[in-house]
Amino acid sequence: MKKQSLIKGLLAALLLTFFSISVFAQNGKVSGKITDDKGTGLVGVSVVIKGTNKGTTSDGSGNYAIEASQNQTLSFSFIGFTTKEIKVENRSIVNISLAENTADLEEVIVTGVFDKRTKMESSVAIST
Repeated sequence: MKKQSLIKGLLAALLLTFFSISVFAQNGKVSGKITDDKGTGLVGVSVVIKGTNKGTTSDGSGNYAIEASQNQTLSFSFIGFTTKEIKVENRSIVNISLAENTADLEEVIVTGVFDKRTKMESSVAIST
């Protein structure tokens, strides 16, 4: 009787160990290079895991690295380029090329700086 419960306990511990190892094996480092249509590395591309606030940006050569699991999706976005989403799956290297999107660059946004000056301080006076 004691032998059977000991075997069941060891079997349960062994199964739990294998299960936890397989769960940890799903998370890994995903890296790659982000380029434009001409193959030039893009600097400062935002790489975010979809549905989370975890992300990174590409370096001066367009390279990036992020911790992600196999079932997660990476979202690549950059001003003037079309956003792309890629599922990680079993890959540790995900290279991507972003296409230009000039339609979004037609808008101009003008902002101003507001400071606390009175009307007399900010106006120009001319004396003769």
